[in-house]
Amino acid sequence: MIKVFYDGSCGLCSKEIAYYMKIAPTKRFDWINLATTPEPFVELGYDLTEGFRLLHVQDDQGNMAIAVDAFAVLWRGLGGFWKTLAVIIKWPIIHSAAKLAYMAFAKRRFKKSQRICSLHSRS
Repeated sequence: MIKVFYDGSCGLCSKEIAYYMKIAPTKRFDWINLATTPEPFVELGYDLTEGFRLLHVQDDQGNMAIAVDAFAVLWRGLGGFWKTLAVIIKWPIIHSAAKLAYMAFAKRRFKKSQRICSLHSRS
């Protein structure tokens, strides 16, 4: 089962994950909202603040993917068009551009929600 660790305190993130949940194959994903259930993520040895900052997805073999690579794992698991997108996002030039764009977006989003994230990371 693919585990998706996401920031449930972020409205945009929650909407995006809700869409993926709706189209996902049954029993393919374990959706873990870090705002309400941080324990599984922390027990794996990951920093909760980083979990709020960047999407983390653990594949079927237990390998953790972060940021753009996490989306590739998620999309591959969705199949169809999304599986094709997962292949395309790994092409070197596209991967580099997507990574830069995602990191800039994540930095901006996290800065806006940093107060919320820091409150969660203390618990």
